[in-house]
Parts: sequence; structure tokens; C-alpha cells
Amino acid sequence: MRGAIAAGHPLTAEVGAAVLAEGGNAVDACIAAGFASWVVESPLTGPGGGGFMLVHRARDRTTRLLDFFVAAPGLGRPRKPAEMESVDVDFDSETAQVFHIGSASCAVPGNAAGLEEAHRAFGSLPWSRLVAPAVELAHDGFELTRQQAYLHAILDVILRHTPEGRRVYPKRGAGDRLRLPDLGDALERIAARGARELYRGELGRAIVAHLRETGGVVTVEEATTTGGLGAAVATLLAQSNPVPMRILGIPRQFAPTGSTDFLLDHFGLTAKDVANAARSLLRHVRG
Repeated sequence: MRGAIAAGHPLTAEVGAAVLAEGGNAVDACIAAGFASWVVESPLTGPGGGGFMLVHRARDRTTRLLDFFVAAPGLGRPRKPAEMESVDVDFDSETAQVFHIGSASCAVPGNAAGLEEAHRAFGSLPWSRLVAPAVELAHDGFELTRQQAYLHAILDVILRHTPEGRRVYPKRGAGDRLRLPDLGDALERIAARGARELYRGELGRAIVAHLRETGGVVTVEEATTTGGLGAAVATLLAQSNPVPMRILGIPRQFAPTGSTDFLLDHFGLTAKDVANAARSLLRHVRG
């Protein structure tokens, strides 16, 4: 299958390209590359994150958006989280930004559930095959590129803020090798047991326990809800006609604040407004 892959690290792109060469489809390649990015681009993504996937299917010309962004925790409960810690990150001599970090800043993750939903709906290769390259990269290690070394350097105050962070991320520079064996173990569990391991399994319970002990508000019930329902899927276009925009199956109080559900409510948009905008964008892109 012909295709082009853009990524933040050459190894991420190579993993996706290998899947295409093996006969996988574009979604298979995205899933495998996504897992690889958890390892080689870990300062910016990982099992604790969330995202979106836009899938266009040529045979019926339908386009679907999978929304698996993170969800604000709490489920309406009054428990007050610990204060987030504020740190200053200097990007260069003229640009700085304040980041709020710590367990209290952690949301309910969506990445694993979203990738699994994409695989269920559109994938062709076995799930374990798509996770395997990331497992290998985490255990065997990989070289930091100059760009990745820069990210590690400017985000050092976040990545190495705690003793656990300093254990995971020893000081490294461009060309140095980094191994992430704990992440490799977690990926092996997800490969064998699916995304439910992160939400309903031992791994998920350990994450929630740590967050609760250190000031976070993510609960086992929230993790179970996310893992059980899978990703939020918003259908933008079907055939060539607008269809109702919807968030499938996720309780109102649990819908992620970055979702289309929030956008419709906050800006007073209708599903038809969003679908028409998407159609206009596609027409513009197609020329």
C-alpha cells in the first residue's frame, strides 16, 4: 500500500511504514506508529494522554472523527484535588511558559481506548502485531535525536520533577540511548489483554492508587467507565450528507471537555453547522 507518514521521530514513521509494507491499512499504520510514539516521543504523548483520529474511507467516501481526548476527572464528586505545581519552562531566551504539573493535573486517559476502538472499527492486522514494535523499542532502547534531546532538556523540570521521574529519565543528550523498560512492560500487558488492562486491570488500579495517594482525583470508576465504553466517536460525514453529530455512549458528566459535545454546547453550534463546515473544508482541500 502506498502512503506517506509524518511523525516527531524517524522511528515512529518507520514503524508505520513497516506496517504498510506488510499489507496493513492506513489505520493499522497509525495505531502502530501511535504506540511507537509513546516510547520514542514520550515527553509529549503516552498511555496517559488522549487524542483524535480522522479516518476517510475511500470505498464509500465516508469520513469519521474518533474523539478520544482526555476527560476531566471527578465524576461530579466534591473531593478537592491537591494544588497543581507551577513550573516555568524556558523554550529559548525570549519565550517561556508556565506549566501546571503533578498528580492533580492528571486527567482520565483516552489514548489506549481510542486506538483500540480505531482497530476494532477499521484495523486489519492483529492488535498484538501493532503494539509489538513499541514494546521492542521500549525494552531495547533508542537513540535520542537532536530534536528529542532538545525536548528532554527544556522539559527537564517536568520530566525529572519527582524521584520517579528522575529514575525513568536519566540525563541524556543527542545520540544517547534511552530505555523505558517499565513502559515496555505496560505495553506488553496492553498487547496481551487490550486497552482494558489500562482501565480495568492491575495496571489501571496501580495508576489510580498512585494518583490518589499523591493528590490526584482520578477514580477506579472513571477508568472503568472509559475502558468499558471505548472511545467517543463523532461521525462528521456519511456519504455526502450531514448526519447528526453525537458522542456515543459516554455519560454527560464524563464527556471530555475537548470533545465535539463541548464545542456544540459552548458555541451554540448545531450538528449541521459542524458537518457543513467539515464538508467545506474537504472541498477546499480537494481543490
